[in-house]
Amino acid sequence: MAGKTNRREFVQVAGLAATGLVATARPLAGPVTEPQARPAPRTMGARFRALLNGPEPLICPGAYDVLTARLVELHGFKGTFIGSSVVNQAMLGLPDQAIVTVSEIIDYDGIIASNVDIPVLADVDDFGTTPLNVYRFAKVAERRGIGCAAFDDRMPINRATGYAVPGVYPKARMIDNIHAAADARTDMVLIARCLAPTRTVPTPRCLTGPSRMRKLVLTLCGLDCQARKIT
Repeated sequence: MAGKTNRREFVQVAGLAATGLVATARPLAGPVTEPQARPAPRTMGARFRALLNGPEPLICPGAYDVLTARLVELHGFKGTFIGSSVVNQAMLGLPDQAIVTVSEIIDYDGIIASNVDIPVLADVDDFGTTPLNVYRFAKVAERRGIGCAAFDDRMPINRATGYAVPGVYPKARMIDNIHAAADARTDMVLIARCLAPTRTVPTPRCLTGPSRMRKLVLTLCGLDCQARKIT
């Protein structure tokens, strides 16, 4: 037993001695240089915002899948657009009438975004209807690499009937949705389409009167820009 104890003590002492020798010899090898910190990569949101603020118009041709998105990138365009109709047609072969969910749209667009090196402008329908869902989906969209999310104020009944049944979210609800998306994102650009009808036109063919005022109010709520829908 004494022999075993002595061997154990010898191993322990030898280990401590070796550690001390290494620590003593380290300065002889010269100072250890710290690795150079690499600049943080710019997010797709930051890149898209820089392109928006650049001197040239930003043209984002439509893509339908990874192959067409790569062709857009190969031809020198700085961004690409994926409409929500693409997801309906690719997944179900059906028209864009509120059939696929927002989560399915983000998953589909995220696959494309992860396979190109240009920002993706994604049409995400109403982005989730309620502020809580909008907040959640905005977080998910940015994590999936989407540079810009475009959403509108159309209610599901209006989307499902192809504008046949009028319906947009109340202004207060849309303001809450915009605030939710703005609070959730870090760099992702937000674009909203105001589809509120005018007094004389049941579908948004022009932006005058109450519709223009609605756009002004929504712009003050945290949007980066707004898009006009022409029908």
